[in-house]
Amino acid sequence: MQTTCLITRIILIASLSSLCWQTCVAEVHNAGGGNGTVPPPRICLSVLVPSYMYPSASGSAWNTFIAHPMRSTKVGRIMIVNPNSGPGKEAKTDYRNIVEAAQRSGNKVYGYVSTRYGKVDARTVEEEVREYLKWYRVDGIFVDEVSAEPAQVARYYQPLATFISTVTDGGGVILNAGTYPDASYAEIKVQPPSKLQIVVFENDYAVFSSASFIVPLWIRKYPPSMFIDIVYKTPAVDVAKVLQLSAKRGVGFVYVTDQIMPDPYAALPSYWAEFDRDVQAGCVR
Repeated sequence: MQTTCLITRIILIASLSSLCWQTCVAEVHNAGGGNGTVPPPRICLSVLVPSYMYPSASGSAWNTFIAHPMRSTKVGRIMIVNPNSGPGKEAKTDYRNIVEAAQRSGNKVYGYVSTRYGKVDARTVEEEVREYLKWYRVDGIFVDEVSAEPAQVARYYQPLATFISTVTDGGGVILNAGTYPDASYAEIKVQPPSKLQIVVFENDYAVFSSASFIVPLWIRKYPPSMFIDIVYKTPAVDVAKVLQLSAKRGVGFVYVTDQIMPDPYAALPSYWAEFDRDVQAGCVR
């Protein structure tokens, strides 16, 4: 009789373990992907908008952004102005007017510069920063094509971040590595009250939702507001999954679009209004 009881217990434990494993797998599947539709998540994220579109008329994408203000004081929106892969050769009235309009509606506007992974002379980048401040009075600088290598921190990106946060008088600094860089990038110092942020993902939805995607442990040492995900080629049905995964991975800013390469930022996502709504679904004023 004791042998029978032991066998019964083993079978019961095995059954419970199997049930637990199936439940856990289902939870991961539902959170990370799968083919089913996921309802809008009750989360609260801020938005970064690569607004590289020309503000040519009242119907431009810029005006669409401005017409949809953030509904919660818990989040923010940063828009990136990019006249010509940088500030261009001269100030443009259309850009100056739209930057002012965006700022009046509560958005922050950052100027776009590129370092080509540390190959652009730092003095050239610094001059572009000065031009953005003089021509458009931006709130910060978005630094594109940032190296992820640790050797570049002390040589290039720490001095650049110090310069930007100093001359912008506390303006923000965003470094677009496009992937998780070496952990030393998160230790780059800026002049208070500047904030350092890092784009840790810029790629398509297939890569973002891959089962092999790995988030480094060091990200958990920092607040979600430091990190940004940019996910393009995302079908409308999968937007909610992106928002869930970004929040789960400790990321506080996000941009999602169905536009594709070679230029996923030349137009708004077709589902802008829905994305704008869902990204704030769990916010409390």
